[in-house]
Amino acid sequence: MQTQLTIKSSNTEIERFHNWFKEQINPLLKKEYRNRALLAAQEIVTNSVFHGNHENPDKEVAIFISIDSDLFTMKVTDEGVGIQSLPEELEFLDIDALDESGRGLKLIMLLCDNVTIDGNSIELTINLKESSVL
Repeated sequence: MQTQLTIKSSNTEIERFHNWFKEQINPLLKKEYRNRALLAAQEIVTNSVFHGNHENPDKEVAIFISIDSDLFTMKVTDEGVGIQSLPEELEFLDIDALDESGRGLKLIMLLCDNVTIDGNSIELTINLKESSVL
């Protein structure tokens, strides 16, 4: 299954994304993967709206998801300048709940089997067969 959604950069659009995302993944993913995918997706879309597009409602966030029997993949692209780098392994294992800087990326790194960045796009994958995280 492949599907996509484009939202404007606002709080109400984040809620619309959340509802759409749950409708897409609930029938296709087991609960153990569904919760991880939902949290990772919520974090990255929220980051795109607030940090990438600075809540500018004229800017958009494009979300693409693909689910097959072995792999959940999500690609999110915003209109920001992009993420410079992902946290290193020792860095993402040390999450300070009160420090908002980088917390979402650290959570995503913990929840997903693979995270890659390419300019203003980020791609997350979760192996649905033999996941190595959580």
